[in-house]
Amino acid sequence: MTDTPSNNDATSPLSLFERYLSLWVLLCILAGLVLGSLLPDTFQSLAALEYGSVNFVVAVLIWFMVYPMMVSVDFTSLRHRTTRSCAIGSATLNAKCSILRGFVA
Repeated sequence: MTDTPSNNDATSPLSLFERYLSLWVLLCILAGLVLGSLLPDTFQSLAALEYGSVNFVVAVLIWFMVYPMMVSVDFTSLRHRTTRSCAIGSATLNAKCSILRGFVA
């Protein structure tokens, strides 16, 4: 007999967010459709914020999505962040603060 590693030993259990990612995406799409129907003027003004066919809102949201991957933030170590607080307001500065405190993989 050969020893083959089981898949359960090699992988860690999925978090709640990862397990239901498709559901979260569906809920966000539905929330966007409902908010767009209820507040059309607000979303039209947000859509008008563009330069050279690039929407600023979309660009900022994509940046927030990609930035943690670019700096290799280890989100599992951020759970212990409450013991060492870093009171900085913006998300980018919070990520940089976490990097400086050694939370990078």
